[in-house]
Amino acid sequence: MMLDKCFVIMPFSQTNEIHTEDYWTNHFSQFLEPLIKENFSFPIKRSTLLRADIVKDIIRDLIFSKFVVADISDANPNVLWELGVRHSFTNGTVVIAEKKSIRPFDISKNPILEYPSINDPNYDIELIKFKRDFFAAISDWKEKPTKFDSPVLEALSGRGTIFEIIFREEIIRKMDGFIQELGYNKFSIAQCIKTILDNQKTFPRMTAPTHRVSTCSAELLITTRYLNEDSAFYTKIINYYSSMNSINGQIALWPQNPNEVQNWFLKTLRKLKDPVEELEQIFNQKRSDLQERI
Repeated sequence: MMLDKCFVIMPFSQTNEIHTEDYWTNHFSQFLEPLIKENFSFPIKRSTLLRADIVKDIIRDLIFSKFVVADISDANPNVLWELGVRHSFTNGTVVIAEKKSIRPFDISKNPILEYPSINDPNYDIELIKFKRDFFAAISDWKEKPTKFDSPVLEALSGRGTIFEIIFREEIIRKMDGFIQELGYNKFSIAQCIKTILDNQKTFPRMTAPTHRVSTCSAELLITTRYLNEDSAFYTKIINYYSSMNSINGQIALWPQNPNEVQNWFLKTLRKLKDPVEELEQIFNQKRSDLQERI
């Protein structure tokens, strides 16, 4: 739940010879706070020293404050850490900095609103421009509160992004499990047929197979529907799943009724092998298509 609060990320101690602790205190009380109050009616809170006993409170403010203003002038480590936390969870952040101040290369690629230094000969003109841009950024956020201003969330969302790549890789791992299961089941069915042929040679002495077919990956696919396919596709998977369960049921009956079970296998041999081979072909192709898209 977002809090009706504007949280200001900024240095709290000296960052260079000019930007002393007093400078930053005045910067907040005489510059940023009045500027923000022109746009927001809710409370304004400034970040403070990251003591161990209040880190959790600061993280909550960073995550749940409706709006955050981050002053990254002089690339203060605490400020950059707090901005990273904010960007990792939500949008609604405006990044500002004094003109010509030090800033990390990665952040410099993203929109940064620049305000003039006190010694700037064009201070009044530059200040007007900064205020105009600042007000425009806030207006844009009010109109489009879900619009991306976090490079982290933008990278994790949508087509071709990190989230989609991770999601595809997860699907590929599940498909690999299903393909491996299909291969194992082909082997198990072949062992059943081999046992029948051996029993025909050694009759009346007969043995029963020790292999069972596996259905775990098929059950996962049916349950979670992790592939975006139509009902006909899943009907095919369900029929395969049912066939594999029937095989295990017959194998369980084999020691007590070997002749009946062996006749069942011989009559349904093609019905048992064809779905496995067809699905193996389908899944290998789908896996290949997914892998090419990553």
